Amino acid sequence: MNDIAERPRVLYVTSRFPSITTTFIANEMAAVQNAGCDVHVASLFEPLPDHVGHEVELPFLDKTKRFPVKDPRMWRDVIR
Repeated sequence: MNDIAERPRVLYVTSRFPSITTTFIANEMAAVQNAGCDVHVASLFEPLPDHVGHEVELPFLDKTKRFPVKDPRMWRDVIR
């Protein structure tokens, strides 16, 4: 499966990403990505200003989209 369109897509919805509490999830996301899935992140809130992210979170920062809590229907558009 080399074509990204053929790869399964997985969306992780978090309250805040990156965050001190999301390193466990980021490890899971890395494992899912290594298994051949296209991983995306939807974050409800911006990261805290003093948190730059753990090294395991860094590969997912460019795939992280911020969405307001008020409209979760927007989440489905993240992986399109």
